[in-house]
Amino acid sequence: MSKKPKQNFQKILSHEEKDQRQLLHHLREEIEELHQIALIEMGNAGVLPPFYAGDYLGEDRELLPIWAVDDSPELAGLFVRAVEGVEPNLELRVERDDLELDNDWPISEFLDLLVFNGQKMLQADDKLRALSVMLNLVGNQIDPAPGYDRETMIEFMAEMKPYAAFVKIPTTLDENNVLIYQWDDMEHYHAEIVYADSPQLLQAAVWEYRLNFALNVEIKEIMDDSGDPTEDLMGLDTAELGAIYETMVMCSFRLYGSTSPIRAKQLPLDILREENGDLVVRTPLKHDVEPIPLIAEYRDEIKIQKDLTEDYLLHLAADDDIMQKVWPHIRASPFYAIHVRYGRYIIGRNGNLKVSGYLPNPVFEWETGDTLSDLYRRARLTNIYQMLGSGGFVEAQPARSEI
Repeated sequence: MSKKPKQNFQKILSHEEKDQRQLLHHLREEIEELHQIALIEMGNAGVLPPFYAGDYLGEDRELLPIWAVDDSPELAGLFVRAVEGVEPNLELRVERDDLELDNDWPISEFLDLLVFNGQKMLQADDKLRALSVMLNLVGNQIDPAPGYDRETMIEFMAEMKPYAAFVKIPTTLDENNVLIYQWDDMEHYHAEIVYADSPQLLQAAVWEYRLNFALNVEIKEIMDDSGDPTEDLMGLDTAELGAIYETMVMCSFRLYGSTSPIRAKQLPLDILREENGDLVVRTPLKHDVEPIPLIAEYRDEIKIQKDLTEDYLLHLAADDDIMQKVWPHIRASPFYAIHVRYGRYIIGRNGNLKVSGYLPNPVFEWETGDTLSDLYRRARLTNIYQMLGSGGFVEAQPARSEI
């Protein structure tokens, strides 16, 4: 009996889908190379793998802030310890093991040293006193990472929202040119903090910090050789790599709005709410609304839908099922964004996010924020998270709420 011929179920890709796959492949290669550079160069600079905190970790949090006695939270210091199973990245877990990060300093010893006029300066419950940590930083050794602000950092730490610390230890080279960590030079320890609205977005913030570190190393080397970083690199920072992913891989963009009923607060942004409750976006779109330059430039390429009047880019009627369902949630926050996306996401066999061609009609997703800065940060990190997820660097699921 002759064998039944095998059927070829391979999908025939369009030119657009081939371009999408090729660009996603290049982005994966770029991120992997920068990740490896970060592993080497951050270690050479004395920057330890990140440490994590937040309610989501429960008692496994690795960062224990010390608060000064005051009416408002004032950061007096930070205890840092290592806890197994907290770091989601396998290579960073290996790096932790190689550095032999041990918790060998009882907190009780430190607290008992802080005495003024015969009184202990800091009080702590028995559970905290019983813990051991790796090291301690005082308040002036702790700063927000570039692109983050101190006031929000303090808020996230005080409210136990997700945050992470990159601790830098002074280093020297011995006579054999071997790198030595100066663990006893505690006066010159320094930490930079990143924070995010969820554990998933904290992963994106940690990756962003590390990739930016590697990119800064690359940019310096290129400029030292009289080269042009804009020609030699895909992006000058992680936000720019995310912008390439958002605009060129996913064919997507963001529209920003304020839920304030005051027209003057709506006008500087993209979305206006009419008296009947409809949401409308008129063209041309403003460049200064979008903080990432590459995405701001992409706004010039956004076309008006054919079924709308000439000066409307988007029109969501108040009585539509979509608006009836979503608007009550959106209006609970001062600011919001509508993410318009043509790129298709699917969930792969392993449950992870995958990119698969384009949709004939756009998908609308939304995000909210208490301030415009919060909204910008959330939108940026969400995009980086989904870029990392579709590249297989994190175990990602769709991170926005679909309208």
